[in-house]
Amino acid sequence: MDTEEEGVRRLEAAGYVHHFVPDAEGLRCPECETVADPRTVTVDETVRFEGSSSPGDESVVFAIANGPCGHRGTLVAAYGPNASPDEAEVVRTLGQEPADDPITAREGAELDLMEADASEAGAELGDEMP
Repeated sequence: MDTEEEGVRRLEAAGYVHHFVPDAEGLRCPECETVADPRTVTVDETVRFEGSSSPGDESVVFAIANGPCGHRGTLVAAYGPNASPDEAEVVRTLGQEPADDPITAREGAELDLMEADASEAGAELGDEMP
């Protein structure tokens, strides 16, 4: 992928059709003006771009599964020295905590094994199984 525009188009074709923006209150949907805490969104993909003539032309596109209004969309932000304070804060905290499910990946895998009767009750992930 060569350009930021191509990256956004590819994500739009995959269903990330809304465009979110960082602001002082968090991650905002300009269509409905809903704002979300950036820590609670889920980032499905991150695509980074650097300018061909200037390393200062750095940007990143995030594919967000559950934006402020519940829709899938993208966030395009500068990073590095060209990032605004709002962009820097949103990017720094983006997706850092699960929205509703505090279960860890390891706990989920252990539960899956126990539910499939592939592990004895109380066995931990990584135990040898017969």
